[in-house]
Amino acid sequence: MTLALFTLLLAPSADAFCGTYVGSSGDLYNSASRVALSRFGDLTTLTMANDVQGDTSDFAIVVPVPEIPGPDDINVIDPEVFERLDGYSEPRLVSYECEDFFNDYDYDSAGGGEEDTGGAGDVDVEARYIVGEYEVVILSATESGALVEWLQASGYAVADASAELLQEYIDGGSYFFAAKVGPDAEIESGDTLSPLQFSYEAETWALPVRLGTLNSQGEQDLVVYTANAYEDGEAGIANYTEAVIEDGCLWEPEADEPFTEFYANRLSSAHSAPGANWVVEYSWGQMHCDPCTGVTPDASDMVALGVSQENVEDGDLWFTRLHLRYAPDDVNAPLALYHSDITSSRQQRYIQHEGWLQEFFEVCDQGWLEPEDACEDSEYYDDGDSNELDWNSEDDAKGCGGCAATGATPAAGLLLM
Repeated sequence: MTLALFTLLLAPSADAFCGTYVGSSGDLYNSASRVALSRFGDLTTLTMANDVQGDTSDFAIVVPVPEIPGPDDINVIDPEVFERLDGYSEPRLVSYECEDFFNDYDYDSAGGGEEDTGGAGDVDVEARYIVGEYEVVILSATESGALVEWLQASGYAVADASAELLQEYIDGGSYFFAAKVGPDAEIESGDTLSPLQFSYEAETWALPVRLGTLNSQGEQDLVVYTANAYEDGEAGIANYTEAVIEDGCLWEPEADEPFTEFYANRLSSAHSAPGANWVVEYSWGQMHCDPCTGVTPDASDMVALGVSQENVEDGDLWFTRLHLRYAPDDVNAPLALYHSDITSSRQQRYIQHEGWLQEFFEVCDQGWLEPEDACEDSEYYDDGDSNELDWNSEDDAKGCGGCAATGATPAAGLLLM
């Protein structure tokens, strides 16, 4: 049985890259919840992807909202948008050749109340919608016990234990966005549901996750994709701890260790500190990547997530991928997101080990080591005895750390369980 009970506090194709994509963190987080948040001014567009594991009658979403969404504020999008977002931003393993360090990439080209009388009492149905495969109601309530009773009586699978948390939102003046799979949708266990999306105005940017912990079997992973104006830069979480994972180092597998296992171990180590914490797995402007993995999200994908066509066309977009891990007792408040104004790109990237690369990168878990060989036959080396790269060549060579490729394809997200 899957009970998706997720709360929200409302208060161009790639045209150049250097290096070669080799592998990624893979399907490590199939059980993770994924959410996309577009935030421009006070307007937030929330998109969440869901799956069904069990009878669809056991599936429901309940989200506190600060205002009553209208019919134009609620949508469903193509599930593949989330898959493109995930593949584009996931941690990656890359390989480099000497020539990759001298890329002549042209950066300029990158680019109304109906009262319910069904016995629950103190619950008003403010609006009803059919959106894709979902039946959606917008509710107001004065007492959480009545709200839970109404939801359960109306086929929305919510736990009795949610009443205490729901009361906090009632006291704060929230309405409630509730969705379930309609009986005529012919959705079966394991099917991929259309990501459900709605927009709202709010002065604060927050994502509470406490209701979602009620179903937890232990630690939970949450991947949050954010999109905002370029000048607002990388997104972060103010009230939980940022963890740091060493990256940008040379990786050589021990025995038959796959890259997926290597990264999973590093992620677990980063999350070993008590309490909830988060890492930045990707942060870059206007859907750039180095190198690109999978299919880069395009303009239509970003528009589907709530980014305006004007922002996309003007290149006024910054994308961040945050990865959180927490146990139920670790989260005692909503995630308070913020714009950092930092526009320095970063990513979880590892480089396939080659001896000559030790001149330019540390070896993971070992630090700086002497180069084991060099690229003597590269045209970029001096004619003399030195094995150092000629950074003063007339070609104005650029290091791979600055290479990028512009993508014109969008992203995707998943639900908090």
